[in-house]
Amino acid sequence: MLSRYIIQTWVPGSNSLPTDLLAKGYKVIYSTKDTWYLDHGFWGSTVYHNWRVVYDNKIPRKAGVLGGEACMWSELVDNQSLDVKVWPRTAAMAERLWTDPDGRSASAEARFYRHRQRLVARGIKADAVAPTFCYQNEGECQ
Repeated sequence: MLSRYIIQTWVPGSNSLPTDLLAKGYKVIYSTKDTWYLDHGFWGSTVYHNWRVVYDNKIPRKAGVLGGEACMWSELVDNQSLDVKVWPRTAAMAERLWTDPDGRSASAEARFYRHRQRLVARGIKADAVAPTFCYQNEGECQ
């Protein structure tokens, strides 16, 4: 009966709530509060998590896990700041969720350099993922 319910959790990655809910038979969507909350680092005593931290946040591969969601409220976002707060961090999360790679962010670094350049070429004001030197000297900044 519990399997008909879907619960989206909003807790830090270290919290056992999602695992506890899965053990009870619920279906779960992860919204890892500390790494996939895109407002962190822009107000109060919160910490900004770059694309690497977002990429390296893994959720368990087990029955009942339906996926994950990045979250961002809009009180500190407008049309001038949205792109830089969302991109490329949501791309890092998307790759983690869609392909669930075994590697960590270092193995994706060159792809994210190129992906960020594609976003900018399309007019998206994506946040820089590394200093220009790293783009020019691929493999030197790992």
